[in-house]
Amino acid sequence: MKFEEGNVFLKVSGKTNFVKLNEGYLSLANNGKTFLPMDVKETEFLVPEGQYFTMGDNRNNSSDSRSCFMSCSISGSTHFVSRANIVGKLFVDFGYVNIFREGGIRATGEWKWTYAPRFLSTPKDWIYPELKVN
Repeated sequence: MKFEEGNVFLKVSGKTNFVKLNEGYLSLANNGKTFLPMDVKETEFLVPEGQYFTMGDNRNNSSDSRSCFMSCSISGSTHFVSRANIVGKLFVDFGYVNIFREGGIRATGEWKWTYAPRFLSTPKDWIYPELKVN
């Protein structure tokens, strides 16, 4: 996988070209804004067999494989997490809302959002047809 211009690209095993992921499940505030932290020098990652590279949907504030696991105080930490360390699946996402920066009641009394909270409207599953192997 690689990161380029705020987008995520994957290369299917056995293929030579990277494919840009359609991440329609991301909010407008996050879509096309997947960047690596300044202290991460790599832009491409080869995910080892039996390991996972995880990313949260709040791309600017997620603690995920892009940096968190690498900076853990555990000796030998990498960008990847093993299947044995994945303990569950998110059931309900109530989202994150910063009412002071992204919306809420304005001085005019109107209720307005910069980016409307998606709460339960986020898809629970996502299929990447661009990665379909023929």
